[in-house]
Amino acid sequence: MAGGFVISPPLALVGLLVAAVGGHLLWRHRVREHADVRFVQTRAGKLGDLADKAVWALHEYARESEERASDADRDLAELSTLLRRGPRAA
Repeated sequence: MAGGFVISPPLALVGLLVAAVGGHLLWRHRVREHADVRFVQTRAGKLGDLADKAVWALHEYARESEERASDADRDLAELSTLLRRGPRAA
C-alpha cells in the first residue's frame, strides 16, 4: 500500500480496498464463530438438562421395578400356597 502511494494513487486505493475487504471478511468470520460457540454452549446446556431428567426417570423406573418385583413375589407366594392346599382351598 505504501508503495502504491509512491508509484500510483489508484494502486494505493486498490490496496486499501483489498485491505478493507479482507478486514470485513475476517470480521464476518469472527462473528459467525462467536455465534457457533454460543449455539454449541446452549445446545450443551440443553443436553445436560435432558441427561439429568433421563437419570431421574431411570431412578423412578428402578423404584417402580422394585415395587413390581415385590408385588410379583407376593403373588407367587400366594399362588404357591393356594396350589399346595389344592382345589378345596379355592
